[in-house]
This record gives sequence, C-alpha cells and structure tokens, in this order.
Amino acid sequence: MKHSRIKKVPRYKKPQQSKKTSEQPIEKPLEGVYAYSCSEPTQVQLATANTFIEDAEDFRHCDDYIDDESQPLCLRRFLRYSRWPAVYQFRAEGLGIKKPPLFADCGGERYRVVMASRFGDVGITKNLEAESGYSRRVVVADLSNFSAELAK
Repeated sequence: MKHSRIKKVPRYKKPQQSKKTSEQPIEKPLEGVYAYSCSEPTQVQLATANTFIEDAEDFRHCDDYIDDESQPLCLRRFLRYSRWPAVYQFRAEGLGIKKPPLFADCGGERYRVVMASRFGDVGITKNLEAESGYSRRVVVADLSNFSAELAK
C-alpha cells in the first residue's frame, strides 16, 4: 500500500513587497490626528503621544460635554454611549440598546455625527442614513442645532 506524500507548507509566510511600492516616495507622512474646523480653513492639531493642542484656545474635549447639563440631552447621550469601552457597547447591543442617533449643523449644512474620538473630536458625515464611516473630523464646538431626529 502506497502512502501519499504530505507536502509541508509553512504556516505563516511573510508577504513580499513589490519593488514598485517600495520605490515610490512618500510625499509627506501624517503626524498625529487632525480635525478640520467648519468655520475656518485652519487645522486644529489634536493631542497625540508626541504633540499637544496648540492651535485651539477654546478646545473642549468631547468628554467634557457629557456631564454639562447646559448641553442638549441628545448630544450628551450620544457622547456617553460613544465614549463607552467597546465591551460595554457590545453588551448594550446584546440587550437591544442601540447607539443613539445624533444630527447637527456644521458650516450651514446638516450632518450626522457617527463617532466620538478619544482625541476629543467627533466624526461627521453628509450621509444622513449612515451609522458609521465619517468624512470629516471636527471639534464639538463647531457643531450646532443638535437633534436626535433627522427632520429638524
């Protein structure tokens, strides 16, 4: 009786880089995370491990809005849920508690807020039906006219 030979295959093989991608120069590497102001064309550089907030004098972290009772309840609910650790969000979804929707105006246009960052800014998108995936990152102070419903 003949035994079939088993070909040994390495479990992990490093992906090889093509010469074309390694030879292409990188124009300018991104350093840190940037949020763009709706009212001004200037960039606000947010805090990372190596940098600090330099350009924003009145910058408030999104966590500062959670317990501020002068802010709209829909904003505080969204930020509280979004800033929860992921394990709590998964548990809440298992119990039927979904992420509260939040809509706001920025620069005269209506956006949906889809993300609150640990850097203190929020992610917004023009797609009002989207639940994730932002197109811009802005500070909360640039947003106005908050609501939990779309038509407002």
